[in-house]
Amino acid sequence: MNELKENFRYDINGLRAYAVLAVTMFHFRVPGFEGGFVGVDVFFVISGFLMTQILVNRIRANDGNDQGKWLLYFYLSRACRILPALIFLCAFLLVAGLLLLLSYDLRKLSSQIVASLSFLSNFKFFNDGDGAYFDAVSQNKFLLHTWSLSVEWQFYLVFPIILLIICNISNNSKIRLVTIFTLFTVSFAISVFITPFKPQFAFYLLPTRAWELLAGSLVFLAPSLRFPQCLTARSIETVGFLLISTSIIFFDETSTWPGFAALLPVLGTSLVLFVALQDSRWTRLRGLQAIGNWSYSIYLWHWPLAVALVYLEVESELSFSMMALIFSIFIGWISFTWVEKPTRRVLSRINPMFAFLSIAIPALIIIFLSLVIHQMNGVPGRKMPFNLDRFEARYHSRRDECLSTGKKFKECIYGHGNLEAILLGDSHAGSMVTAIQQSLPNNGSLVAFSFPGCVTLFDDSLESDCSRFNWKALQLLNKSFNPNIPLLIVNRLDDSKTDYLQNIVNTACIVASSRPVWLVRPLPEMSVEVPRISAYRYMLGRSIEDISVTLTEYHLRHKLVWEAQDKAAAQCGVRILDPLPYICDTNKCSGLYAERPLYYDADHLSEYGNEFLVSMFRKVFATGLPK
Repeated sequence: MNELKENFRYDINGLRAYAVLAVTMFHFRVPGFEGGFVGVDVFFVISGFLMTQILVNRIRANDGNDQGKWLLYFYLSRACRILPALIFLCAFLLVAGLLLLLSYDLRKLSSQIVASLSFLSNFKFFNDGDGAYFDAVSQNKFLLHTWSLSVEWQFYLVFPIILLIICNISNNSKIRLVTIFTLFTVSFAISVFITPFKPQFAFYLLPTRAWELLAGSLVFLAPSLRFPQCLTARSIETVGFLLISTSIIFFDETSTWPGFAALLPVLGTSLVLFVALQDSRWTRLRGLQAIGNWSYSIYLWHWPLAVALVYLEVESELSFSMMALIFSIFIGWISFTWVEKPTRRVLSRINPMFAFLSIAIPALIIIFLSLVIHQMNGVPGRKMPFNLDRFEARYHSRRDECLSTGKKFKECIYGHGNLEAILLGDSHAGSMVTAIQQSLPNNGSLVAFSFPGCVTLFDDSLESDCSRFNWKALQLLNKSFNPNIPLLIVNRLDDSKTDYLQNIVNTACIVASSRPVWLVRPLPEMSVEVPRISAYRYMLGRSIEDISVTLTEYHLRHKLVWEAQDKAAAQCGVRILDPLPYICDTNKCSGLYAERPLYYDADHLSEYGNEFLVSMFRKVFATGLPK
């Protein structure tokens, strides 16, 4: 199941070393490597090349016989290559998470483990919707980097079948080459077209990444060429490395990726693979060859270490980054020496069925345990080495169930009895459900409509999911509910989006024409995830007093929003609810009270934080509800 030693390619191993070093230095924020993420694109080209080499050689050797059998062997060999080290990493993270992570973080980790071991993590991170790959919010996902393994595995599943069909139709190498080139062109065109409009889709999913793997396939299938005398193999290889280096230096997190720009590192890698120099001064160095051998394990372990730096709030300190980089290489060597090599050697010598069970059973056990932990909401209240219980921050048990999405409009009723209030807004509205429900004077019910990231504005457009949600909610307000029942509107608002400030007034006037309306001032927002940062600062003996925002900072951010809400109150008779007197002192708004988080992240109220706003919402019902 292993590639033969005599077929070992020093150029490929050297490329692996460059790729993993580029990626790790990018993730550890080493200056000069702002475009180091292109290392993943280099890996994709290498994978496409090696896969095609293995498949074509086996097709030739088997001459069309037992295709199903050797195809299964191929999948098994890939699983034996990828899964053991990944299983070990996931097991380690699960144990460490049980000991050290808050339940909220552990729940997220458990879902990432399930997605990673089932090779669906690219779909998970694409669908998460809480931050793109380069966003700060993604930097605390321990298994974010496994998206690339999922893309490769999905390619492994599809491409061999395509190649078999092509070879069964015709043995003509030109037809094979033209067909693969056509697939390459289609995928590349999709990537170029979609990247500017749907960057998350383009970054994470196979249709827009397949062309990079197919580039490696084309290199293997391409016929030998004679170059002009002035174009020696060494000069071509040098051009290839210059293209890769240029990508690392000149691209950064703001670059539109992958799209057309990714052609630069892909072409550079393809040139290096094509000339196939085995005595190159670029790749034959002993240290590079060692790192190339360890590259997969280094890649697996470096990102959890990068996330650990984020948790410790030292990710921007170069000294810590360099220590983590060195430790990544060290632990990569350990993983290669004690996990990758032994398992590969043992699994290649035993019965294929036993080999399959040897990796499938541990993977399924870890997946099962992760699912149980996820179902238990991260096992809150479990015994931990540090007393972190008070930093656990809960949100409403029906939060996920009751948030609308682009495909589903959700109307959630909380409580029983007569309807006493209506809530409309984004996820900030959803985070205040408990406070409103507890403020209801007759223990009645609350109906809520909330769509994450969707500000309550009624414009003339129906093009976006948000606009359609708002108009649907307005339609229900006008047709289905007693016009005397008060409407509370809660949104995350700030002055950076000045285009919607006048719409705040217009929207308030539309709804206030038919029922009493209350606008809630924007919540103070912290710069960090309050439960996580406070817990780990406490664990490290650091102060948690500075997790706060000053009132001056708050008013600078929300000055225009307040003016728009005041204007709506003056013009349309809506009334204002201000949470500041309830959760802030005279100088600042803290993320904690009595060392307990008021938020379950950086800006959404926790169930504990809800307790402070009950008396504010009681103002809505101070004069009683209409009969």
